[in-house]
Amino acid sequence: MPYPEQKILTIGKSPEYRDSQVRDSILHDVHYDIATSWLVLQRFCSLANLAAQSHGLMPTQLHVQTMASVTYRLLDLNQFQAKSQEEMIRLGLLAFTHHIFLQYQHLKLPYSHFQYLLERSLARKELSDIANPQLTLWILMVAVISIPNLAEDIWLFKSLQTLFQVCNITSWTGLRGFMKSMMWIDVLHDKPGKDIYEAVSTCSDMESTCRAEKGVVFTLS
Repeated sequence: MPYPEQKILTIGKSPEYRDSQVRDSILHDVHYDIATSWLVLQRFCSLANLAAQSHGLMPTQLHVQTMASVTYRLLDLNQFQAKSQEEMIRLGLLAFTHHIFLQYQHLKLPYSHFQYLLERSLARKELSDIANPQLTLWILMVAVISIPNLAEDIWLFKSLQTLFQVCNITSWTGLRGFMKSMMWIDVLHDKPGKDIYEAVSTCSDMESTCRAEKGVVFTLS
């Protein structure tokens, strides 16, 4: 199914979309279909936020075409190496599309397998190994929001703590602004996102009870 380009590209000049400064660095040297899927979803989110702000409704056809075209492509792109940037983005986008398109229909991802793939893609011993910590932070946040059992993983919370420091995130307002600059639907993500920020901040204040017992966590170099 083709991307819904003619309709979705018309919002490319909206202030919300135009102000995003993260896009170019994320899409640099990324597989074409991964980059295109990112842009289509990013613009879909902008349209969803604008529709909510104006108390309007999104066209059903646009919703269905975006879901089908992006999801099928992402599922088909399974040739990347486990720890490549493309695989990390692909898995993050799959988690994101599941949450915005399918979760309300009570359709569940195969959580255990997907969690394994995600951890395999993200696990690194040093933060310096991560080419784009901003992108990694977005993917981790999306993963926790989209996959409930990930919220129980200590390694992930520890990783978020470190990435908050690296990305200079010191408040929920700052985190929300950062996530919106990437990809974010306010009515779907604000509440769980704020809950995650508060939980990670609380964990940081209770270091002795939040120490990772297993797995790999990101560490400051």
